[in-house]
Amino acid sequence: MKKSRLYMSVAAAVVAACVAWSGPLVAAARAAEEQVAPLPPTAESVPPERSPWSAGLEAAAIGIPDPVVSCGSTAGPVAAGGAPRGEFFAVPIPRLDPSLGAGLVGAGAYIFRLDRNDTETPPSTLGAGAFWMDSHSWGGGLGGKLYLNGDRVRLLAGVAYADLRYDLIVAPESTGREVAIPLSQEVYGGLVHAQFRVAQGLYVGARALVGKVGTALRGEDVPEVPLSLEGEVDRVFQLNSLGPSFAFDTRDSSYYPRHGIAFDVNVDIYFGAIGSAVSYDHYEANYRHYKAARVSDVLALQAYLCAAGGDAPFFLQCQVGPKSLLRGYSFGRYRGDAMAAAQAEYRWQMRPRWVLAVFGGLTQVGSSFGSFGLDDNLYAGGVGLRFVVEPKNGVTLRVDYGWGEGESALYIGVGEAF
Repeated sequence: MKKSRLYMSVAAAVVAACVAWSGPLVAAARAAEEQVAPLPPTAESVPPERSPWSAGLEAAAIGIPDPVVSCGSTAGPVAAGGAPRGEFFAVPIPRLDPSLGAGLVGAGAYIFRLDRNDTETPPSTLGAGAFWMDSHSWGGGLGGKLYLNGDRVRLLAGVAYADLRYDLIVAPESTGREVAIPLSQEVYGGLVHAQFRVAQGLYVGARALVGKVGTALRGEDVPEVPLSLEGEVDRVFQLNSLGPSFAFDTRDSSYYPRHGIAFDVNVDIYFGAIGSAVSYDHYEANYRHYKAARVSDVLALQAYLCAAGGDAPFFLQCQVGPKSLLRGYSFGRYRGDAMAAAQAEYRWQMRPRWVLAVFGGLTQVGSSFGSFGLDDNLYAGGVGLRFVVEPKNGVTLRVDYGWGEGESALYIGVGEAF
């Protein structure tokens, strides 16, 4: 309990510090919003009245490799009077993941406005997707994100299943040398997340997650399993959580923001009274700031903190790699109960539908924030190319190559990394 209270204090301090830091930036963002907001990348050859809305389905991740993304390219029905009710998208895209390998993602989504005359509220999304990777990992899910009552209520809900095959990089206590432990992992569950607007751009709410994760050794010739993992393999965990959430959002676009701030704080508390097999607290603070540069370029900045309190299985610890936190590192190699990361990305729109990106960042991960030292930083950087597949909202097809320390990885996906 002392450890949990300590992490809660750290999370509260992060919230206070980031909100204080945001003050002058928020004022600048509000002043900018009084002018004409800059548009996402556009192509003159695409008629605005027929351009489809971008598609996206936010996966409900539980700290495991997240291979599911979605996008779209097909227009949907048109309502009476000529105004589109929404658009349906279905498209296959290639996927490369440093842990799961190469494969294909198939996704479809219906993007619509609850009130077609409301041009201020973000469009809602209903979607489904499935994936298959050459590691024989596969899975799928469905869900949606609704913006209700003029964006006074935001509701996210989804269910997912995945059968994952990957190698977890660990260092056994007896040798200290890194080895790859082949694992198979079956994951299924659901997430419900509701937030309510209490002030302009400010949302508070709660989230609940229910799921199961079963982990087993894969194959017969398996290296020595570290003592820290012996109680976590060949076992099925019931994982149920409840917790509060906070969001502050002044971005001009959720797909390709050019200015504004997005700051999210999520707390997931797992405890036995709601059926969870582990008692564990997870705190996450994610701050992003977007600033227009030159005529059409964007400078994107991100600061991220993660803290875990209690008896967390390895797949629920803070991880370097997932959620595009330092592209270039594979899942599981660097993990712990505390993590801090920062990264920047410059997006140069060299042509109306082509964007070149350069990114870099650093992170530390360990048993606690007090264990961090100046010599323990992990660095990463890389370059990427984007093609604007949907000019109206700036939805991009993203190809990134990232370099970490001693490893590198190629990423293909839809939408920006952060």
